Amino acid sequence: MAQVKAFRAVRYDERRAGPLADLVAPPYDVISSEERERFLAAIRKASETVEDPRGPIKLDESGNPTQNVYILKVERVDGKLTNTVVHTYPMVSQFWTYKSDDFLKLPAYGRDYPPARP
Repeated sequence: MAQVKAFRAVRYDERRAGPLADLVAPPYDVISSEERERFLAAIRKASETVEDPRGPIKLDESGNPTQNVYILKVERVDGKLTNTVVHTYPMVSQFWTYKSDDFLKLPAYGRDYPPARP
C-alpha cells in the first residue's frame, strides 16, 4: 500500500532569487536569430560537457536533440523492483531511421495518412 504524506512546498521568493524575468528564458521561437544561435551554442556545449543520467545527448544539424532510447524490463533485484536495460538504440533522432529530408517531404500523420490497411 502506498503511503501518502503531506510535503512542504517550495515557493518562489523574489527577495532571495531576484526578479523572475532574470531567471527564465523565452521560448526559442520568439527570440531573435542571434539569441537563438547563442542559445543553441550553449545547449551544444552543455551536451558535450555535462553528463546526463539518460546517456549522451547531442543536437543534430536542425538543433533537435538525439539521445539513446532504452528498452527496459522490470526485474526483482534484492527484493526490489528495478528497471533493467534490455537493449539500447543509440543516438535516436526524431526521424528514427528515415533520412530527415525524405521524412519532411511526407504528409503529416492524421486520420488519412498513412492509409489504413485492412
